[in-house]
Amino acid sequence: MKVTLDNEESKIQMIKCARNLRLAKDGGWVKVFVHQDLTPKQREARNILVQELKLRLAQGETDMTIFRGAVVKRRRQ
Repeated sequence: MKVTLDNEESKIQMIKCARNLRLAKDGGWVKVFVHQDLTPKQREARNILVQELKLRLAQGETDMTIFRGAVVKRRRQ
């Protein structure tokens, strides 16, 4: 699905709030992800990172995520 917004601020706000969809108990939003539009080259780079993340998680590493173009350990809050 493609969503077009009026301005950059709206886009940023929507992407920030999108993670709350997975917290909703009703509606089947658990598997819904919102990403900004990526070029084919950016999508390929992201796919490589996703595969690396899956491999590292399968090898037993925990609390890993993709952040700023790298697979990193999540910060503790």
